[in-house]
Amino acid sequence: MLLVNGYPQMNTFGLPIKSKPGLQERVFALGDWRSNQDWLLMTYHIVFLREHNRLCDILKEQHPTWDDERLFQTARVATTMKFMMIGMAYLLSYYTDMSKLSNPMTIFEQYFGQKVIPLVRYPWKRFLGPDGLPPTLPQELDLGYRWHDLVPTYMQIVDEHENTVLPVSLAETAFDAEEFMKVGIDKVIRGMGATTIPGFRSGTQEAFRNVDWNLGDPENPTGFDLVAWAIEHERERGLPTFNEYVRGYTGKVPWKPRETFDEFTSNPIYREYLKKLYKSPDDVDLAVGQELDEQLWPGTSMPRSMLIINFLTLFSMASIDRFAPTYSLARCWVDGTPFNCVTQNALDDLIWEPAFDPKIFPNGKWYSKFWLKEFDFVGQGRNLLRNMIVQNTDVECLQANPLFTVSDWNPIICSKEPRYDAPSHPNWPYNAGLF
Repeated sequence: MLLVNGYPQMNTFGLPIKSKPGLQERVFALGDWRSNQDWLLMTYHIVFLREHNRLCDILKEQHPTWDDERLFQTARVATTMKFMMIGMAYLLSYYTDMSKLSNPMTIFEQYFGQKVIPLVRYPWKRFLGPDGLPPTLPQELDLGYRWHDLVPTYMQIVDEHENTVLPVSLAETAFDAEEFMKVGIDKVIRGMGATTIPGFRSGTQEAFRNVDWNLGDPENPTGFDLVAWAIEHERERGLPTFNEYVRGYTGKVPWKPRETFDEFTSNPIYREYLKKLYKSPDDVDLAVGQELDEQLWPGTSMPRSMLIINFLTLFSMASIDRFAPTYSLARCWVDGTPFNCVTQNALDDLIWEPAFDPKIFPNGKWYSKFWLKEFDFVGQGRNLLRNMIVQNTDVECLQANPLFTVSDWNPIICSKEPRYDAPSHPNWPYNAGLF
């Protein structure tokens, strides 16, 4: 994508992009309107856009005969691959005992108590639905994975000397790309690394519950309440209630329905509200039951039931996706052998490159050292976020693993060189920053 001074073009040509009333020209001209929703999302979209262009340059040097369309689409696949690897590193960070995670499949095995052998032909039957088809993302993930409690009211803006310039209200940065460029993405990124997210029990910040315009439709001046919106959407889409979902859950992880209102929470005030708002425990909405769940994921402040639902879905989807990193990594072992391997998509072609004597093994392929390192397979994606930031911005000093705040085991490193040794702590503490 064409960038102007490292940023997407402003919407000065009237594209129908969501913005606050009368401020259509103050947002970036991007395909997903959420790209402009706040400065945090703007940052991520711009970093990935810059990364896509960087990978295009690499591919053009490696394959000078490719046309622009092939370069664009292959770089798009490679960028998506990095996004998936970063997501995997993020999900793995919630497992405090990393010694029990020999591979990502271990998480799925813990849920169902069954061993998964990845070196079998796609699709893996254990991940298919009763109809034999791959599952689709369920509505409960769409609503439950938002975690609005973790959104801070303010975020820091930090200059190149690591001085906090000013704190800004995150809600007030919504749909204001013009001011974002004045501040600069580098200062925002440094601030993201220095801002600590609130604990889950903090509740959704009032700044996001009482805005005088609609976050979902910013041109609508009706106001907005994230919590009420989540419950309303849950009901509109026909999601099961908390107890209905529990009774239909098939995993091995123990999880019991609530027989009385008192079992939802030990807080007497919340109990009284439940009794006033619901006729029976079976009527309590899924989102409400998760928010009240006092059994936490080990080492975190996150409700256990919420993470069980979300992580099971995410790992299931990754495991049945034939374009997933783990499947492409195993391609020439699953379908044939490295001596006779027919790749099936652009990601396969990057990971597996021609090797051996072409006269004897015309389809012989082996791992590409460059792309294995570029995708950070050895580090399971823990290095990718930092690498993408330092390679695509002027930020040089950043903690080794941006998924966590600065600590003795996660120090600030000042280097523009990519890293492939992000710290792996056997008992990662949950003190994550905005990343």
